[in-house]
Amino acid sequence: MRKINHLIDLWIAKFTDELVADRRRSPNSRMTYLPALKNHLRPALGELRIAEATIPRIDRVIGSVLRFRLRLRVRRAAGSCASSLGVIGSLRSSC
Repeated sequence: MRKINHLIDLWIAKFTDELVADRRRSPNSRMTYLPALKNHLRPALGELRIAEATIPRIDRVIGSVLRFRLRLRVRRAAGSCASSLGVIGSLRSSC
């Protein structure tokens, strides 16, 4: 019985061979999707048989990916604010 990893491989091949080749998607789009597939979908669903991939199970994975991305954005924003405050602080102390 086939597993989700097989479907992911087929999707990557189709994306590359058809969508990128036909210029309906850019190669950069592919590079955006690959880390999500590698880091989130394959570990969470890849070894499941296709019949085991239920909607609730897939919804949980999508929810966890979205929460991860939100946490990443918050950390980046906080880091950006902190570095901006550091620059402002150093300007104040040098005046």
